[in-house]
Amino acid sequence: MKTECRIRVEGHQDAEVIVAEARYHEKNGRGYIFFEHETDGAAEKYSLKFDADSLEYNRKGVLRTSICLKKGEKTYADYVTPYGNFRAGFETTEILVLEEAERIRILAEYNLSLNDLPHEKGKIRFEITERQ
Repeated sequence: MKTECRIRVEGHQDAEVIVAEARYHEKNGRGYIFFEHETDGAAEKYSLKFDADSLEYNRKGVLRTSICLKKGEKTYADYVTPYGNFRAGFETTEILVLEEAERIRILAEYNLSLNDLPHEKGKIRFEITERQ
């Protein structure tokens, strides 16, 4: 995979889709991706760190959060929004990382809870491709 790439992120229940130019590198068996995206006229910065068993997804901008998903574990993330803050729990049931020469696909599935109350099943998908 080349350093210059493109990322497609499909968020919880496909409510949000992001496509952006990104930078990729690998260090000590983990993949790292950095990108920016404009939401409602405001620039937001994202980072993604992953391996076969875990995924860390950070978002800084109008909405701020740092999500760490670990297969078979329950983790928590605080969301800071203009409308107030809330805490989300993620009981990660699956993390799949499929690496090919010119593409990486990542899928994470989880049981979501909000403020410690069960909410619903969710998933997030990432597709990273080389820039042409």
